[in-house]
Amino acid sequence: MLIPQQKLATPSLSEIVNSAKLNNLDTEKYFPNGYWTPSARAAIKLLLDQLKVQEVLLPAFTCKVVLNAIKLASTKPVLFDSGMLTDYKELKDKIKGTDAKVLLLPYNLGFLPELNRIQTLCKKEKILLIEDCAQALGAVYNSKPAGSFGDFSIFSFGISKNIGFYGGLLKSNNPFKFKNTLKDKSKSSELYLTIFKSLISNYFFNPYIFPLTSHLLKIGLRREHKFNEKDYYNYDLPKVAKRIIINRLLSYKKILAIRATNALRCTEELEGYVDFVKPIKGTKPSWLYFVITTSKREKMLKLLRKQNVELQPLQTFKNLGSSEQFPEAEAFSNIYLTFALYRPRWEIDYITKKIKLVSKQL
Repeated sequence: MLIPQQKLATPSLSEIVNSAKLNNLDTEKYFPNGYWTPSARAAIKLLLDQLKVQEVLLPAFTCKVVLNAIKLASTKPVLFDSGMLTDYKELKDKIKGTDAKVLLLPYNLGFLPELNRIQTLCKKEKILLIEDCAQALGAVYNSKPAGSFGDFSIFSFGISKNIGFYGGLLKSNNPFKFKNTLKDKSKSSELYLTIFKSLISNYFFNPYIFPLTSHLLKIGLRREHKFNEKDYYNYDLPKVAKRIIINRLLSYKKILAIRATNALRCTEELEGYVDFVKPIKGTKPSWLYFVITTSKREKMLKLLRKQNVELQPLQTFKNLGSSEQFPEAEAFSNIYLTFALYRPRWEIDYITKKIKLVSKQL
């Protein structure tokens, strides 16, 4: 047996079939100022292409595909030092020393930073705020959902994200017409592949099968995370895919509730045993992951593996700059570990029990 770090919230066969039958579902009703894209990274590139800005402010710790999207849009990334949460002071200082008028703000691992201060700062300095909510669907700051603070917001419905399917969305909170000159034909092959992955994921990540499938996952992740320029181009999603996504969103509260309940359980069990990231006051994360921090990461990984538990940092989330320029981003990159929270209660109890046991050996 091996408890995997990842666990996907993919739709079941019955959900897929029932969603496909919803011919009268008005997808535009749910996203009136939205523009469907094949992924969040494609949405970022599409938006920057249309804004035609020269520079974009970006925290140094985030997902590398965001940086790739910025560069593909022929835009210069202006990094500032930050850990998992965007550092307000570092951002404020960086704004003073640059001509960049756009901030791309990723909500890393589903947690929200000091949005009230950041939003006020952006308005004062006339900075366009783009919220990257790829991992933060359903997260809340002072009773307002992530995606309602900036000028634009980016969402991901990818298989490893919040609703476990595929596709993305670019949304404007102000009147803005997205030009569809880059939109190609729908790609049904990607839809079929995602449905197949969705249906086998529960078997793939079954703790009793995972020792055999884990090596396949590593191969797949290396292939998926390898840079491919085609991943950043825009095409419309098939109508069936949109229906499945919206149908999942309509029942998303149940997924959020499971993750929040498991997060509370982890918090109660692990307090005093290990350090972990806690939401700042007034926020509710999407709780996509529980995030542990330890300076003895490699030792902890090995000890947990012996206890049949797999924890990992996310491969694409790291310091995007040099360790000398961005020490806070570098420090966090080297100490964090995650495990997905959408999983059965017995797995959560098993993981926390083993973490508590291992913590005494660090």
